[in-house]
Amino acid sequence: MLIGCMSRTVFGVACMFVYVMLYVGTNMLTKLLAPSLPLVQIALFRYGFAVPVILFVLVAAGKSAFRIGSAHVHVVRGLLAAAGSVFGYAAIAALPLGDATALFFTAPLLVAAGAVFVLGERSGVLRGVCIAVGFAGVFMIAQPHFAGLGGIAAGLGNALCAALGVLMVRRFRNTEGALPLAFTTSIVCVAVLAVPAYLTWSTVPPTVLVALIALGAMGGAATILLNVAYQNASAPMLAGIDFLAVPLSVAAGAAIWDQPIALQAESGCILVVAAGLLNVGQDHMIRYAAPAIRVARQLRRMLPGGGNGGPNDTLIGQR
Repeated sequence: MLIGCMSRTVFGVACMFVYVMLYVGTNMLTKLLAPSLPLVQIALFRYGFAVPVILFVLVAAGKSAFRIGSAHVHVVRGLLAAAGSVFGYAAIAALPLGDATALFFTAPLLVAAGAVFVLGERSGVLRGVCIAVGFAGVFMIAQPHFAGLGGIAAGLGNALCAALGVLMVRRFRNTEGALPLAFTTSIVCVAVLAVPAYLTWSTVPPTVLVALIALGAMGGAATILLNVAYQNASAPMLAGIDFLAVPLSVAAGAAIWDQPIALQAESGCILVVAAGLLNVGQDHMIRYAAPAIRVARQLRRMLPGGGNGGPNDTLIGQR
């Protein structure tokens, strides 16, 4: 298996990187579709067309992949996704793409904080600094003036729903499979969004239908990857990678919608990318530094005097 060829952490990180790309792509499609269709209808198509994609992967994985330990976990996860999608699409429609994405990325901070209190995961000082620097970069990119309070509230509501959903995936990773969670999330979303979408239904042209199908396929793949990522790597680490979507969204907004990129935004992009990469890399630095320190201690003991009493020996021991 693929996971057998690499560590669970590396596999989770790889899934998160691909998820970020798909996340930015779905937001771009949503921004393009928002003027022509009601937001609830877009959300319905997004999850409706995601179901076949997820079901295909689920069937290919075999019966053993489909395990449901607690049905209420899947229902709550689906409700959070449905509410979050509507909030998120409202923010994307009302705000510049970079601003809406920046607001969403208060979610990794909520995840990192919640992982400490809800999941009991440790978050060191360096990781906390990484998240704080990334958070500062997010709001540097967002610019000091937002388009309206409604869009800001919608963006924060999306972030809250996303953070709660991620913590649920991590909390129940030993009893709930990633694929079943992705499948049931889409099913619950379709059921919840069907009625309001019907009441506000708008005719869908063929060209728009193609875009909606692509939105659903990308969204389905992103849902699977997000669940798999958080079941294989720590929440604080993945939170740092999430920030990479912000500079990508700013670049997309500038390229497609002619949204200007100020020096402040460019500086924020640098902070976000640096924080994300440092957050990911610190675990590997610590992992590879520990054996080197042990070897240094052993070599020191082999020297005349056995390494007793020397100031360098004291320094190595402190490390």
